[in-house]
Amino acid sequence: MHFKNLLCIIATSPLHRSDTTLTAGPYYLLSIDSKRYTLKRNPYYLLESHENCFEKINFTIIKEDKEAHQFHKGPIDVSCDTGLDFKYYLSNKDHSQLKENNAKLIMLLSPGEKFKEITPQVKHIIVNAIDRDNISRVLQAVPKPAFSYLNSYGIIGNNLLREEIKPLKHLVELEIAYENFYPNLEVITELNQQLLPYNIKLVNCEDEYGEWNSRSHLRFEIRKSIASTPLLLYRADISRGLLDSNEFLLARKYFSYLLQESNEKNQSHAYFQLDRIFTKSLVSVPLLMFPQWYFSKNHIVCNTLYDTGSFIQYRYYN
Repeated sequence: MHFKNLLCIIATSPLHRSDTTLTAGPYYLLSIDSKRYTLKRNPYYLLESHENCFEKINFTIIKEDKEAHQFHKGPIDVSCDTGLDFKYYLSNKDHSQLKENNAKLIMLLSPGEKFKEITPQVKHIIVNAIDRDNISRVLQAVPKPAFSYLNSYGIIGNNLLREEIKPLKHLVELEIAYENFYPNLEVITELNQQLLPYNIKLVNCEDEYGEWNSRSHLRFEIRKSIASTPLLLYRADISRGLLDSNEFLLARKYFSYLLQESNEKNQSHAYFQLDRIFTKSLVSVPLLMFPQWYFSKNHIVCNTLYDTGSFIQYRYYN
């Protein structure tokens, strides 16, 4: 169902929610069963040529395949771009069929439905106890530490200075929701190890991929950066309604600077202040940049695989 919902999003490939034959994208949903989604080329999509494009695309549902066995030994032409084990990636990074998806994803802590139950003292400890470098090391140093949405755009974000903290007198348990795909559980396990010395214990709430059903204090999520600017991401965090009145007024002030100020130094200062507000309040805490690699057969034009609103193309060989 999550995949079908994605096809209804205008930014990807619009699909009518109740009539799958209606679509404004390059492909429409032809059929669904428990193991496969089949898409077919939309003959009415005229925004680009359909020359050398695939007429049908089969999305096969695979629970987990960290070493891309279904690609190497099975019928799969393209492996998932978020499922490779990082150790496996490091040992195969020179493979001729290993490709990189240049979409920028960032892994972060964000509020859950019970977020308002977290006290300011607990928030302060969490923010200052997190060691991004060690989380990265646990994951073979493949995903790099992130401190800001700006990291997604190749800009080095400001690392807030960590303040001294002391353990709580009594154990506090916080529920954290996550989707069940690699390496989410590995990240949360390391976060829990970092918080336990301060008497904060994370209780895992596992959701199926794309299903945000858990009522939790925190959520571990992965966000895709919006092309060219992070402004909409910052605006979304402001509009959550989770900042206190002083934080909210400051955030609006610095966000207005970004809309009006053209001086690069002043913009950098405004971004830093917004990162500081969101991190300290625990409303948005970037942790790691999420790398995306996948295997693809050589006859597929890879830069068309993840190009929004485009047909997936193949190349001829003489």
